[in-house]
Amino acid sequence: MNNETQGGLSKGEAESEWDEKKAAVGKTLVCPLAGALFSHGDLTLEETDQGELFCSLDDAQKGLVAAGLPLKICEKVCEGIEKLILAGPKAEEYKSKGNRFDWKDMNGWGVIHQFNSQIRSAGKEPSEEAFQKMATFMREEDGEKRMYATDFFKFLDNLNKDESVPKQGEGPHPASVIGAAVEAFGKARDKEIKEPGLGTDNYLTEGDLRRLYMESRYPIDWKPNTSPSSAEVIREVYRTKIGWELFGTHQQSGWKFW
Repeated sequence: MNNETQGGLSKGEAESEWDEKKAAVGKTLVCPLAGALFSHGDLTLEETDQGELFCSLDDAQKGLVAAGLPLKICEKVCEGIEKLILAGPKAEEYKSKGNRFDWKDMNGWGVIHQFNSQIRSAGKEPSEEAFQKMATFMREEDGEKRMYATDFFKFLDNLNKDESVPKQGEGPHPASVIGAAVEAFGKARDKEIKEPGLGTDNYLTEGDLRRLYMESRYPIDWKPNTSPSSAEVIREVYRTKIGWELFGTHQQSGWKFW
């Protein structure tokens, strides 16, 4: 089969076209961000006869940039993915395939993704039941349901306490990924929050989350942010309440964003 799907959304460009056939595949990826990028043609994945979806780190980085995240953040995310793969069970296979990995089976390549919301599972349709559980952590504001980075943390923390849910194992705290996603796709809150230096809090509506998690598509009227700073993304990560554990030690660990 070997059907290669090319992507690349220009900054400031109107939303790229959503492809229902791609979305049928995109919904089987654990990561909702990757699923939406693929479904809109902004992430290049190569499908094999075995149903694998191979991706190079260069293409992964281009996809994250298409989501409107700063280049420095995208580079660090991809560096982290590669480190996990090279320390995982398929390091030699990764090298032999030209530094490409199967995004559909990230866990099998050592890229821990068990911390997910349980809404999406590799190779399966998204779970409405799990989505409704996440919805209980949304807050009512201005006539709609919203989730902020702090709400995502509460939801993930609750999952972590559930003995029936697989634990994430080693690797970055899941809230750091959520913080970046909220910065990329979220809407800015009208009111300035009171935390010094943290600027305006971003949120995703229930409708936004349904499109991302259940349909593998971008929020309505979404366009990539043309000017987010690395500091803004880190602020959203900080709001997830992993706090100074990450925010205060990023320089010692080599995560120098500004």
